[in-house]
Amino acid sequence: MSPRIKTILAASLSAAIAFAIAGATRATAGRKDLWTVTIDAGAQRAYGSLGSARNSADPRQSIGCSTFYDPTNRVNQATCIAVDAKGNFARCMTQDPTIVAVTFAFTSDSQIAFSWDDHEECRHIAVSNLSNHEPKLP
Repeated sequence: MSPRIKTILAASLSAAIAFAIAGATRATAGRKDLWTVTIDAGAQRAYGSLGSARNSADPRQSIGCSTFYDPTNRVNQATCIAVDAKGNFARCMTQDPTIVAVTFAFTSDSQIAFSWDDHEECRHIAVSNLSNHEPKLP
């Protein structure tokens, strides 16, 4: 085999190995944010993402809102809860139709925030559905 062919084969082999290594790694472009559950009892607020809570290493983190119809009062009601890694618990409830409506925007990968007053009435509920939120894993 001529020296020129050996050089071409060596270069081809090197390129093939480089492509194989590059192909074996997963592309990870794009912003990724971790939103663990945070409760600020003094400020009466809590926030976190459903994906980050679900994927957390600890067995406690949880955050979310449930919406249901209250037949007694004939209104929709939302209840939001949060539990952080230390086991601290926060909750608020509301029948305000404007605030309840926000909960219908949740997805399984949402980042949510809520705040409450001294009677555990929700002052606000916010939802964010962005590509940088960590998705839930099985």
